Amino acid sequence: MRNTQRGMIAVLLVAMFSGCSASYKMKGAEKASGVVTIDSCRAEPDTVIVEEGKDLKWQVASTDSHTYTIDFSRSPFAESSTTVGSQAEDKPHKAKKDFWCKVFGACKFAYTLTPQGAPVCPDPGVHVIPGAASP
Repeated sequence: MRNTQRGMIAVLLVAMFSGCSASYKMKGAEKASGVVTIDSCRAEPDTVIVEEGKDLKWQVASTDSHTYTIDFSRSPFAESSTTVGSQAEDKPHKAKKDFWCKVFGACKFAYTLTPQGAPVCPDPGVHVIPGAASP
């Protein structure tokens, strides 16, 4: 009985993670950066690498007049949503690992970019990696 329960839990976890990883499609190489620049509904870098404990912020290119809402269903930050525009600077967000990242290594976090009054943009993501070891 106990082995059956463990097997069911394992199957559920695999199903959950296969759904999570399948929903995010990388569109290029991951790049380490402290800033993601949004221009015409595209995030650069598309998948940003951030060390745990380091800051990340979004900015909108001066040539883009949209205000964007950035939403995470599962967030590597204290907040799951932020709004940024060329006239509204974003504050830094400290990257953290959630339960799924700490325990199972699911450390890629997809988010949506939604320009005010327009459809959702292609899905960029954040990949949280371990921070530098403390001396």
